[in-house]
Amino acid sequence: MAESGTTGSGAGSCGCEDICSLPGDGLQERVAMIRREILPLAKRRETLADGLAFEFDQTAALQRTLEDLVAFERECCSGLTWNVSRTSQGLLRLSIQGLRPDSDFFRVAEDAEKTGC
Repeated sequence: MAESGTTGSGAGSCGCEDICSLPGDGLQERVAMIRREILPLAKRRETLADGLAFEFDQTAALQRTLEDLVAFERECCSGLTWNVSRTSQGLLRLSIQGLRPDSDFFRVAEDAEKTGC
């Protein structure tokens, strides 16, 4: 996955605490799951003017996983716009709009561990 450079925002602060309705422990567990199970599967990361997009191989299982992710995140992070679509190349595209493009929330687990987020 192509990863743009980001800077850490400090231990335990991942840039989404002010927009997520999950309690601290729930938020940290959710962030860890997304970093561990979903982000490493991305083939490409794109910085948008108002967020980020990730592209994934098209599989039925991954499509269900991303759709479940979006449904959950629309509830707890309703200040963001979450969308799953298909690209013209047949890839799945997860876009998140309304969050800083350099948010530490969207770092893969290995990168996040290095910065303490």
